[in-house]
Amino acid sequence: MTPIDYDTLSHEELVRLFQEQQQALRISRIEVEQLTKQNKFLNYFYKEAPLACIYLNPEGIITRVNKIVCDIFNKKPEELEGEYVYKILPENRSVLLQNAINQLNSNNQTFNFYAHHLSDGNIVRAYLWQCIGFFDENGQLNHIIGYCYPDEIQNDIANQILYLQEKAANDALTSQRIMSCMLGMIQRNNTINIRNILELINEHYDADTCCYLAFHEEISRMCLMEIVHSDTSTISLPEGFQVRTIPEFIDRYKQGFTRIGYFGEEELLCDLFGYLVNNKIPYTASMSEPIVSGDRLWGVLIIIRQRNSLRWTDPELSLAKLFAKATAISLERLEIENDLKRHQMLESLALEKSQVYSWLYDIKSESFQHSGLLLERLGFPKEKQLTLDAVSFFDRIYPDDATNFKRCLIYSISSNEEASIQIRIHTHGNVGLCEWFEFRLIPVADKETGEPREVIGTATSIESHKQAEQHLIDMLEAKNQAEESNRLKTAFVANMSHEIRTPLNAIIGFSELLTEPDLEKEDRETYIKIIHDNNRLLLKLINDILDISRIESGQIDPSFEEVNLRNLFKEFAQLSNIRLDSKPVEIKLEDDLPDLTLMIERHAVSQIIANFIDNAIKFTKEGTITLGYKPTREGDGMTYYVRDTGCGISEEDRSRIFQRFVKINDFVQGTGLGLSICETLVKRLGGHIGVISEIGKGSEFWFTLPLHES
Repeated sequence: MTPIDYDTLSHEELVRLFQEQQQALRISRIEVEQLTKQNKFLNYFYKEAPLACIYLNPEGIITRVNKIVCDIFNKKPEELEGEYVYKILPENRSVLLQNAINQLNSNNQTFNFYAHHLSDGNIVRAYLWQCIGFFDENGQLNHIIGYCYPDEIQNDIANQILYLQEKAANDALTSQRIMSCMLGMIQRNNTINIRNILELINEHYDADTCCYLAFHEEISRMCLMEIVHSDTSTISLPEGFQVRTIPEFIDRYKQGFTRIGYFGEEELLCDLFGYLVNNKIPYTASMSEPIVSGDRLWGVLIIIRQRNSLRWTDPELSLAKLFAKATAISLERLEIENDLKRHQMLESLALEKSQVYSWLYDIKSESFQHSGLLLERLGFPKEKQLTLDAVSFFDRIYPDDATNFKRCLIYSISSNEEASIQIRIHTHGNVGLCEWFEFRLIPVADKETGEPREVIGTATSIESHKQAEQHLIDMLEAKNQAEESNRLKTAFVANMSHEIRTPLNAIIGFSELLTEPDLEKEDRETYIKIIHDNNRLLLKLINDILDISRIESGQIDPSFEEVNLRNLFKEFAQLSNIRLDSKPVEIKLEDDLPDLTLMIERHAVSQIIANFIDNAIKFTKEGTITLGYKPTREGDGMTYYVRDTGCGISEEDRSRIFQRFVKINDFVQGTGLGLSICETLVKRLGGHIGVISEIGKGSEFWFTLPLHES
């Protein structure tokens, strides 16, 4: 190859050459990495292979051996490597070796021969050796690899192949017979006995023991329910044997996974096989097949072989799922049958003791079929007639209830939904006996056409229940009234004693102070004002009590009269301004207030407005108090309001401000009855009352009253 003169190359040619070298170097590295990995794998496979492997050079010197070769010749690797192979071969070894080399040198790449070896216990074993020659580029023998299977492995493989061939033919016939038998039983709706299934499994799988373990999710355990042994089985499990379950395995069981294991290789981790090992009970192969239907895990079928070491075949694994499905069907049917028997027993007992009667309405013939006991309660002779035409049946029901019953019957038929409809009706027998019944209706459709065929239901006598219910309602109402009356009386006495005592104490105390001879003029005027204010407070309290008494006793009859609202509100503003003294507050009318004359209950409206103004004065230190009225949004009434610029009311206090004896500020005079009276008056007159307020921005109390014609 001509050397490259790099000085004569252009920049572009140098770059291209550099890139080609980089690419070649990268490919070379990849090949080296792959060869390294492959070499590691082959080296591991050579050492751990289950057959004997021996390397020879063309002269017959051993260069490398693996573990199986050492086991055959009962020597260590260092005792074999470097020796002539004929030294470790049996008699005729030189002839065998020379034949092998001659065969290989004559371009035969393989050469087979049997070699015998005397093993421990003076047992002669035969080994089938196969030699492979590897040649170099010139066709010269480079080295020889010899390998063999020990005779016991060869025999086992041959036996397995023969067994599987025979078993495949037998399995096809047996599987067909088993499937035909099972499907026939299922189609005939017969319950398959679990023990029969286990016996079939034992026979078909050439097993020694087969058992069914039921899964109990509440205790997370498998419990032994059924077990079948062959004559050769040595397994004996105690009564009530339980197996703990591993959550991971339970999740896989629920997904339908089969678990298989072989003794000394992969063993099933659970208490059952731990019990076998601990009690030195031998086994060779095991299978756990889950019994699953829907999302429910019923348990597992466990199949154990003790006599042979046969591997589970694919047909066996597939057929195990069929056995598990048949077992699941059997268990489901048994559970359904037991539930039905229990429900039938309970229903019969309930119907007999609770006066619940069955009935059926045939849509085609428009007739009712009743139990004899129900006919007897309706006044019919139960011995003579169990079927009634619709007219005869409805004649025993009160007309309004009969109409409602017919509507329910028609709706049940037309809706064609399997939903229960409930109706209560009043019946009358032919001897004047009246009784309340509760009827329930459920439509039943034809399986083929899907059209409603009949309506079934129950009739329950509820006469005694209604009487007891009414008696209980009367008792509860009387009890509640007595408790409420007692509570109100106690609260009223407690509050009134406090509210009356407060102004009386002030009146008595300051009246005694007025008798002092050296009392200053200013103090005297102050005491007189305090006495005057408490007299007014006491008078208002008594008036409020009288108003509440009159309202609740129904002694107040509304009296409507024509009133000019503007003049009425103007009087309120003028009188209220006089009470302000020097307080920096102005009481005024809303701007542009319309001049209206309406029919109103003057006394009630005046009392409510006066209460609103009193509260506004108490809680407004400065600013304005505005009075007004306006039509409601619907136009069928008037809204009256008093708005102030006072301290405002919190959201919590707004929710309870119209309750009796509620005071927002305990340091302000008042009884807490005024707004409660206002609410009662407004409701009696058919209106509504409320408040709009925000802390620090004032409040607006309002109420609405409907319009009345003159």
